[in-house]
Amino acid sequence: MGYLIIQMLLCLLAAALVGFLLGWWIRGARCRTSLEEIEASWRKRLDGCEAELVAMRDTAGDNENEIESLLADRSRLRNELEAAEGKAKSRSAEIDRLKSQLVGAAPAAATVVDPDDLTKIEGVGPKISQLLHDAGYLTFTSVANATAEALKAVLDAAGERFKMHDPTTWPQQARLAAEGRWSELEDLQDRLDGGKIT
Repeated sequence: MGYLIIQMLLCLLAAALVGFLLGWWIRGARCRTSLEEIEASWRKRLDGCEAELVAMRDTAGDNENEIESLLADRSRLRNELEAAEGKAKSRSAEIDRLKSQLVGAAPAAATVVDPDDLTKIEGVGPKISQLLHDAGYLTFTSVANATAEALKAVLDAAGERFKMHDPTTWPQQARLAAEGRWSELEDLQDRLDGGKIT
């Protein structure tokens, strides 16, 4: 009977050992499967993060290029603005200079002046003479004291048909007429063609 009990105990022990080993092996297989699933899941997440990181780097590179382009545009526009401001200042100064010449050349309103016949200046016809009178150039002296640019501004303001005229010699001719130097004026006009030096 003692032998039988030992055999039964050995069988139970062997069965328990086999059950333990079988359970351990099954549990290990499940753990391996679970670990593989977890590893696959983490790999998938890691791949997604890497792809997102690459996309973010590409976006950052595009953003840097766009920022550089915007900075270059800002610099170009700043230079253009400075150039435009310089031109505006220079034109403003030119306008102020022309206004002062026009004001200085125009006779005082209180003084009544008999207008000279400005058509004696070669290149000035009746219409241009009227334009000059309307602009305040009533005498040879007032035309003589004006600059060619101021006279050109009067012509330009009158429209396209007057822009072709060149008043470069008009102040010189007007000075000779104002001083009564008619023979010198005639000599000068002989060398002119429509008021222009030939």
